[in-house]
Formats: sequence, structure tokens, C-alpha cells
Amino acid sequence: MNAPNIPLPSKLDDTLGFDAAEPKALTIYQCDFPRIGNLPQIEGQEIKVRRSPHPARLDREHTYWHMVSKGDEQEGADESLREPDITRLVRISWAKPLLLHYLNPTLKRWREVKYGLWSVYVWHPKVNYLIVLRERSKELFLTTTYCPESIIKYHNKWSVAKKAGHTF
Repeated sequence: MNAPNIPLPSKLDDTLGFDAAEPKALTIYQCDFPRIGNLPQIEGQEIKVRRSPHPARLDREHTYWHMVSKGDEQEGADESLREPDITRLVRISWAKPLLLHYLNPTLKRWREVKYGLWSVYVWHPKVNYLIVLRERSKELFLTTTYCPESIIKYHNKWSVAKKAGHTF
């Protein structure tokens, strides 16, 4: 039995360049993750975003800037060094549909401990788009989104989590 497709919006036009496409991406983010209104939930946990300014772009929310930029992912990395990433930016409209359809069998979902906290991963292998959320108390904070460079690495991460009983 084939899994039903997840309706993904079209990507933004990456030929425009980051600066030209970024206002459109920001509008999508603001509509998909509004300050007032319902945000998606996973396993009964509400998804939150960090509304505080990001050190690399004080005029952008922390979560948003993580979704459209890249940088050192190590704990304690200098956040002010994150750089715009057109690959992430043009796919920003995919985050909310994947979160809304997280139980779709096309997606791989798992938990693992990272930096002493549980992280939740929702990955669409067909389009190679990953959403990372961090568990804090009884809430999930959207941390970042990206297209992993190594598909095999993430298939392996999911397999390890499955053997450990950390998939859902």
C-alpha cells in the first residue's frame, strides 16, 4: 500500500537570490507560525518557536533565522556567524505541512538525545527535508530545518532510533 502524498507547496524561486526571496520566506513563516493562533502539535505537544531576535539578524526571530541560515551546529557555537542559505530559504513553506502530516508513513520520525535534551526529528526522505525540534518541559521548540547532505546518514540515524524504540 502506497502512503498518501503530503501536499507540499512549491519552493520559492531560488534564481532570485537570497535577498530578493527572503521577504517572501519571512511572510510564509509569519503566516505558518503566527504569534496568535494554533501552531501544529506532535504527539500532543504544542510546537513553539523562539520569538527573540537572532544574534546574526536582530530584525529576525531566532527560529526563523535558523530555518533560513546555516552555521556551526555544535553546542555553544557562535550564533552570530550563521550565514544565509538559499537551499533552506526556498523550502520554508514545507515545514508546516510536514508538521501537520507528521504521522504520514512517507515520513521518518524519531527521538534522540542531543546536548543532553531530547530532540525530535521529522524527515521526508523523498524530498530530503528535515525538521528538528527540541523538547523542553512539555513543549517542542522548532529548532531548525534543512536538507541533509548525507541521506544514508539519516536513514542510519532513523534505523538506530527504531532499534532503540525511539521512533513514532
